[in-house]
Amino acid sequence: MSIEKSKYNNPCCGGCLDHTIPCPPKSNCGDCLKYCEIIIDKNDELAPAPCGVLGQFDLLSDRFVNNLCACSVEDVKFSVLNYDNNFVSAEINGSELSFRTAGSETVNKFGCITLEICCGQYTTYTNVYIQIKDLCICPNCNDCEVCDPCTGECIDSDVRLGLNSLQTQGNLIVNGN
Repeated sequence: MSIEKSKYNNPCCGGCLDHTIPCPPKSNCGDCLKYCEIIIDKNDELAPAPCGVLGQFDLLSDRFVNNLCACSVEDVKFSVLNYDNNFVSAEINGSELSFRTAGSETVNKFGCITLEICCGQYTTYTNVYIQIKDLCICPNCNDCEVCDPCTGECIDSDVRLGLNSLQTQGNLIVNGN
């Protein structure tokens, strides 16, 4: 797993955005807005499956370490600055982050969504790293089947090979027999 460390020019932060350094405790109140990176691995209940699955969670959950005491929680505004190609969309509604995964090529990869967090005169940035679940870890498929990475279900390997071949050729041929 290669997660790039990121620090932003926030004089209040003191490096808390580096995922190897813990955020300050909430009891350490001051005039700063601090929000640590979020890392969700594939074994987490919040981790989404690939192939267009919608994932979502509340960024103000006690589960995520932050220090927002520079302002009231009601005044905190989140916005999505960008997201990588492991997602087809990412958006914020209040403090709820919603995202939709890309195709089967994203299985086991970490996707990144970059957020801006504002409150009054304070602004900080953070990354949310989300690993896409592998639904085919222990498939119970027979010798003539393969696991579909989008559903986790066993499908006939001949059907999958035939579809892959047709997709590669760019043509779809329907046989009426």
